[in-house]
Amino acid sequence: ADRAVPLFEQSLERKRAQLGPEHAEVIVGMYNLARAYQAAGKPEQAVPLLEAAVPLARAKLGPDHPSTL
Repeated sequence: ADRAVPLFEQSLERKRAQLGPEHAEVIVGMYNLARAYQAAGKPEQAVPLLEAAVPLARAKLGPDHPSTL
């Protein structure tokens, strides 16, 4: 999991740069990175990312979308 974290970080950074901070793919990237942090034993990095992603998902995808739930 530790080796995956930098790849997810790079992917999220590129998505944000190309698509903007509220694009659906960016939100999914935030969730993916948070899961990678969690798997790597870094909940202190996962939790803030999830706390930022959830309101974006609600606003962009709606409250009943699978990524929001």
